[in-house]
Amino acid sequence: MQQRSIERGDRLTGQLQTALTSRLMIDRMGDGVLAERGSVSLDEALARLCGYARA
Repeated sequence: MQQRSIERGDRLTGQLQTALTSRLMIDRMGDGVLAERGSVSLDEALARLCGYARA
């Protein structure tokens, strides 16, 4: 029973890591799209994205 609990925890850890990695990739692509379409730097695009998220 303890082994199953450990395996479940390991599986959940892997799933959460995958989700985090995917989100980071999506965030970076979003920054790039905003930068390109808005003709701004990546830093400015990130600042705008953060501003939109807080609004």
